[in-house]
Amino acid sequence: MVEVVRGLRYNNQGLAVTLARTFTDYNEVPHLAAKGSVQLAKLPVEFAWYTYYAVIAILGTVLAWLTWQARREPTPIRFFGLYALAIPAMLALSPLVWTHYFLWLVVPALYALEHRRTWVIGLALASVLAVFSIPARALGAHMLIGFALFGLCAARLHADTANPSLHADTAAEPSPSA
Repeated sequence: MVEVVRGLRYNNQGLAVTLARTFTDYNEVPHLAAKGSVQLAKLPVEFAWYTYYAVIAILGTVLAWLTWQARREPTPIRFFGLYALAIPAMLALSPLVWTHYFLWLVVPALYALEHRRTWVIGLALASVLAVFSIPARALGAHMLIGFALFGLCAARLHADTANPSLHADTAAEPSPSA
């Protein structure tokens, strides 16, 4: 993917491509120079791959650990939390991630920030502003928002599994009205 010029464009916010485009010397190779890219360092390409694998390992470990913790008392809100947690991990794993893929981040935002509407509005505003900024897209602004939501979802899911009564109101079944 990194060897294909179209894959290096600023619109592709895949983690591996963003790391290669931003932190390695790919932009100095004439046929690989990417339009709109922002280069912060000129490190060996191995840096991008090792960082990518480390991030994927961390996301996978957190997801597996929280899945293991949530298995004891499966509830609909925990299932939704695991689903919300998997979405940023899926986006980070994918080599080709266009800007519109980040609409999937609405699910983790709704889960993690259920009672914090100003945060949801702030993230939505940051996301929209990043769409209009080529340097922000080139730096992977939407992926960074995804990582923030991954952390918030993980914290909420961990709190829910550690203290089930904390989110008992959201996990309870609605009572039928008479």
